[in-house]
Amino acid sequence: MSYSQTALSSFEENAQDSSLTIFYRLSHYENYTDTIYPNKTFEKLTIAFEDIDSINVPFDVVITLARGRRPIISNTYSTTKKINFPTSNIRYGDRLIIFSKFKKNGVLDSLANQIYIIPKPLLDDEKRLEYRRLRDSTLVARNHVLAMKYYQSHFEKLKEPQENLTEKDKKKINKIYSRLKLPYGKKKKIGNYKLIDKTEIRNIHWVEYLSILFKDSLAVQHYDAFPNTMIWDKFNQNGVIDEYYLRNPTLKYFPVVGVTYQQAQQYCIWRANMENHILRKRNIDKDYEVIVHYRLPTEEEWEYAAKKYNLNKKSKENVAEMTSEKGIAKGGSFAHTLEECAADRVQIYDSPQAWLGFRCVAEVVVRKKDKE
Repeated sequence: MSYSQTALSSFEENAQDSSLTIFYRLSHYENYTDTIYPNKTFEKLTIAFEDIDSINVPFDVVITLARGRRPIISNTYSTTKKINFPTSNIRYGDRLIIFSKFKKNGVLDSLANQIYIIPKPLLDDEKRLEYRRLRDSTLVARNHVLAMKYYQSHFEKLKEPQENLTEKDKKKINKIYSRLKLPYGKKKKIGNYKLIDKTEIRNIHWVEYLSILFKDSLAVQHYDAFPNTMIWDKFNQNGVIDEYYLRNPTLKYFPVVGVTYQQAQQYCIWRANMENHILRKRNIDKDYEVIVHYRLPTEEEWEYAAKKYNLNKKSKENVAEMTSEKGIAKGGSFAHTLEECAADRVQIYDSPQAWLGFRCVAEVVVRKKDKE
């Protein structure tokens, strides 16, 4: 196969020794990205510079195997016709970045090209996995909806007035309400027994969440909780903030972003379970129990809370926030104009965004314990 318009000239497979040879032109001065599809997987990879004699000047080549934005292997070679590159780490979607530089007539020239290498067996495997992921994601989404319905309906039952409460019981419950402090985070009151986080959920909170999931949950639950870091691509960041945004110590108090509506809801359930466990251990009163329920705010709740703040330029340094209705966010961010940041404006989303985060609403119920 020939690639006449790019630095990649052609590639050749040898079934006898399971090798792949890529023929590359150093004299081609246009940066480009190519994809090749070998018929079989390979054990040996050779990169041959077919026009090295015509260049006739010393040169250096840096070849990097990259996975996403992360370099896996990077080696430097000087003035050679062929390079044998290690292949044991190559996976589907990896790419070779070939950066060459040399002096010609006293002028330093450089060329950078990317080559995705996708053997057809890996491509077929990926298609099968994609079908399986699509099937599984449909099942997960269905199960998530059922779990959220149960989570909400169970709490609605707990909110129902208890029968046969004495005046002493009612006074005791009101006293517990008035003195109650929830375990984590500063909150603002937005109604009877209803509070909203003073800030968005931050990176430091999400890292703690991931850490606990890693210790106490299935690997798939831990994996599914990771934010999507590819959201930064459209903002042309410098390759640092996106890769390390979540875990960068200097950004730990920044809002967590790149999470889906479903991930935000799962965090609410997890947070409620954690805090209810702590409240049970506190044993505030042996005859009464405190139950906290976390969820995303409604539009009305968010607007009510927003009235506590003045709209100014600092609003653009924050993020828009999810509401309880999927696809609807309130507030603005660095990606919006100041007018779009107004509390009565709505932002629409259909996927994780670099400008989108969330905060939680806590509903609290104090109940007299049922006699066993």
